[in-house]
Amino acid sequence: MEEKVIIERMKKLREHIELKYLKEKLDNEIQNNDCEKQVRNVKYIGNVNIEGETKEVYLIQEQEVENKYNVIKENLNCYTEDGVLVGRYLEYMDSIILVEQFKDVDDIYDQINKLDLNGKLDLEEIEKAQLERIANTLGIEKEDIESMSSIELAQKIEEKEYKEDEATQANQKEDEEKQNLNKKETKKITDGKQEIKLGTRVDETKTLGKVLDLNESEYSKVVIVYSEKLKKLQGENATINNTMYSFVAIKKDGTSELINDRLKVDERSGNDSLKDSIKIDADEKARKDNKTKTRFQVIGKNGENEGRSDYEKETLSVEPGQYGEIKAYYGKGRTTDNVNIETQLETSNIKPTSVELRKMQAERKGIHKESNEKMAKEADYYFNKGADEISMYSADGDKNTIVLADYIESNKEEIVTKIMQNEIIANSQFGKKDIEEKLKRVTDDEKTKTYTQEEIQEKINKIEEEIETDAGYFQTRVRR
Repeated sequence: MEEKVIIERMKKLREHIELKYLKEKLDNEIQNNDCEKQVRNVKYIGNVNIEGETKEVYLIQEQEVENKYNVIKENLNCYTEDGVLVGRYLEYMDSIILVEQFKDVDDIYDQINKLDLNGKLDLEEIEKAQLERIANTLGIEKEDIESMSSIELAQKIEEKEYKEDEATQANQKEDEEKQNLNKKETKKITDGKQEIKLGTRVDETKTLGKVLDLNESEYSKVVIVYSEKLKKLQGENATINNTMYSFVAIKKDGTSELINDRLKVDERSGNDSLKDSIKIDADEKARKDNKTKTRFQVIGKNGENEGRSDYEKETLSVEPGQYGEIKAYYGKGRTTDNVNIETQLETSNIKPTSVELRKMQAERKGIHKESNEKMAKEADYYFNKGADEISMYSADGDKNTIVLADYIESNKEEIVTKIMQNEIIANSQFGKKDIEEKLKRVTDDEKTKTYTQEEIQEKINKIEEEIETDAGYFQTRVRR
């Protein structure tokens, strides 16, 4: 079997297990069980015969985190290609112990434990190697890979591949060019533009294909294109959105189709809007600005969503990025103040977004008008105090997920003033600058960890106690 087929299955298996964990998490939250699970790596170790049927077998490194006690536990579990748990690896026995379901299956224990448990293919190593190959293609030093923007890398390699592809197509036969006329028309408007696969998840469970009602057996992706290019290709009389960008669906045969019937320009913020919106980017940072150039409401294939309130219609928006790339966002409506809250989508130039980011759009949060109000209220607390960028947990609308770094930065003056009113500190050599440096050291160590309001206050009180202790110790040494 081709290696690339197995790699694709490894990725799908990782996604399958993560989705299973996500469903477990939803049930656990109802039971107040504070536990997180995630997949760290997938390894292909070979094939086994189970009751006459050949099955691929994978070792999956899983991490279990009990947030309440901050305990991390690593497990190595063995699965078949279709996500069935076969056994668990026990380090002290250096073997995979079968689960109850497979204990009586002939020869399977010996089959599995004779395989290379170090893995014939390692997904983590493969994905790192892919990034290194991109860097090598562009002449970038290996040491600089981590510091290089993934968006910038992807864009440069895409430009190189496009030039190579263009040169190859110039040598194709004339009859083949005529046969692929629709494909070439598609290429004229889509080359160099961001692609979004239909299987891309917009929230915890829903895909972009589901949102746009595009059948993934017929369509493969959507591409964001300049509307002006569509006009030039289809003529001035064509029905083209009067926006900077448009969405085009790409079929599996390489041809394209406009999907204007499924999208409606958001009249309040659709075209080069000056209206602020809250965006949560792939790096899990939230910001509030007016960079959106195009925003659409999703009305569905037959306009079935037209009856929804404008405050609760799903949206797709587009804005230009720092490196000239096009960034795409998904949202579930807006607040009563017409503020949209949207999360970034994975594209051909944006690395996969995290499950935690997609949870920001979770259906279980309830009616999204109410959810958006809570998220905007929390985020505005920090933005109104001058913050340009905050953690996404400071914009999730949950009062029990306060990020210490964001809170201290936004309330620094008040915290410093309160600490300086401490009599011991006030009578010491400690000044405002010393206290600010102490606060910075604390927040540098805890960039994303979240606390309840009560825990935040306890943290700040503890900082004050530490400064008071240092001040008292310093005074004692001075007197000596």
